[in-house]
Amino acid sequence: MPTYILEGDRAVPVPRGPVLIAIAERSGAALTTGVRLVARAGDRPAAVFDAGHDQIVVTDIPAPVTISIAAPDGMAVSADSDYVITATVEDGSGDPQVVVVPSVRAAGLESMGVLVLTPIGDTVSVARVPGGVASLALTGLARDAQVAARRMVRADQLPDGHAVSPSLVVDGSASMLPWISSGAVGRAVDAVVGVCDVIAPGITLTCQIEGHSPQAVSAADPSTLGARVTAALEGVPLARGFSFESASPEGAARNAVRYVVTDAVPTSLPRDAEGQGPSRIHLVVLGDPLAAQLQPDPHLSMTVIPEFGAEGDWRPDDLVAVVGSLIAPHLATTN
Repeated sequence: MPTYILEGDRAVPVPRGPVLIAIAERSGAALTTGVRLVARAGDRPAAVFDAGHDQIVVTDIPAPVTISIAAPDGMAVSADSDYVITATVEDGSGDPQVVVVPSVRAAGLESMGVLVLTPIGDTVSVARVPGGVASLALTGLARDAQVAARRMVRADQLPDGHAVSPSLVVDGSASMLPWISSGAVGRAVDAVVGVCDVIAPGITLTCQIEGHSPQAVSAADPSTLGARVTAALEGVPLARGFSFESASPEGAARNAVRYVVTDAVPTSLPRDAEGQGPSRIHLVVLGDPLAAQLQPDPHLSMTVIPEFGAEGDWRPDDLVAVVGSLIAPHLATTN
């Protein structure tokens, strides 16, 4: 049974004929969430035979057919979903050809295009839906923020031409100690990681701690960046103050945005490399609900994270509010 793994922009030609499309949980568990496969030829349903809730047969492909994963009406794909999609074609030899998409993460979306079947002479080209970058496989709070951001964008990432180049800076001054100890800094970092996978697909963030001992913190698993930043802050002396100028490196791309996690609003902003205006900064201010009223520059965007709950734990509504604020400036550019 010839089997082809479909990754990136690879396309696999298979004999022209009915194509069996199947969906399964990557974990091997049974589908229980009502997710189904949908086939469309342009703006019309394609000719299919329903072989069960996890299989369809595309019986006729006179024009390109798009295969999508769809959640039940009014719902979204669950946050912990990871699917395998297969396309199987019999070529008359008794040894079918199988094309496999090994991982599809549609969490937070109502639907997501996966495959395009394109007729070319006596063959059908099987390829991934063009465009986009594979999403990070996040866990914990970072995954929850990623899913919330996807729901707001209504896609797994921003449209072409709207993605940004993010960087992340954390205030390493002594006044941050309560927020480090409570876990608030780590949670803020994880929320930024999840949002950045949607607004800057393919980017793995490194966090720059600015304080007594400036250092860059990275994580092989982006979901653990918040914990690693917290550990780094706990392991060094904290500074007396935070130099905001350090959050504005020279030579930043024009689509750059710097997320700065701090506990106070600065009185002035760094200028861009040409001195023509403020650098694109998004402050993430911990603990001060009045911070937004002190916003010093109209070009500055800001997310204020008050202390949620007795121990700073975030409820689902808290997470949605934080993610909504983090992603709002980018939603505005796509409308």
